[in-house]
Amino acid sequence: MLNGFKEYLLDLGKSENTATAYLRDAKLFLVWCRDSLTKGIFYPII
Repeated sequence: MLNGFKEYLLDLGKSENTATAYLRDAKLFLVWCRDSLTKGIFYPII
């Protein structure tokens, strides 16, 4: 899902450290979403 995200950020002119941090945070967010959905904690607003 995040394939190419770091390269995209670098193409936008973001620094290597910024791109790495954004990627790390996006991965953590996806883990949180997965865990929340599987535990029934997260209820999307429809």
